[in-house]
Amino acid sequence: VDAISLRLDGKGDTVLFQQHTVVPAVEADSQAPKDREGAKSEYEQAVALLQGGKYAEEALARLNRAIEYDPTFGDAYLLKSYLRLEVLPQLDEALAAGQQAVKSAPDNPDAFYTLGLVHEKMGHYKEAEEAFIQAGKLNPEDKYVYLSLGTLYEDQLNDKVKSVAAFRRYLQLGGANARARLAVSQADQAVESPADASP
Repeated sequence: VDAISLRLDGKGDTVLFQQHTVVPAVEADSQAPKDREGAKSEYEQAVALLQGGKYAEEALARLNRAIEYDPTFGDAYLLKSYLRLEVLPQLDEALAAGQQAVKSAPDNPDAFYTLGLVHEKMGHYKEAEEAFIQAGKLNPEDKYVYLSLGTLYEDQLNDKVKSVAAFRRYLQLGGANARARLAVSQADQAVESPADASP
């Protein structure tokens, strides 16, 4: 299993979670014995269950077992965070798993993106912005990061300039969201034909 495709945030966009090979820097510090193969096996079974479109609770149990086998396995935290955000909602668990995901897999942009979604849903808008920006730094070609940033800036942070810039980048990367197209089009029209300055 190379990847799992999941629908995020009810926006109709499908996000691909890829399995990353990450060797966490914290691995050497932990005193607990780890079973990476056992963790990987449980993780892959959880992914297979989710690709079948059901068995989310069993998948969650397998992810918890994967984390027990190896408490530094970032992909398991990442998928758990997504499950607790969207499929079996429990936001405190989603946040805790998301924070562990970025700690265990600091080079995985999906970990930061999912953490950003959790923060946004919890109303932590500045933290969501920071997580999305970090995801964009790690993977500048991920259009979904810029769509989420544009929406966050427009809806929650009231920053039209940053919103349009994020939407513009999303469209440059091949995105086709109608809201993003409209925001960029309106901004471009305002520049081309500025409103009359007459009193």
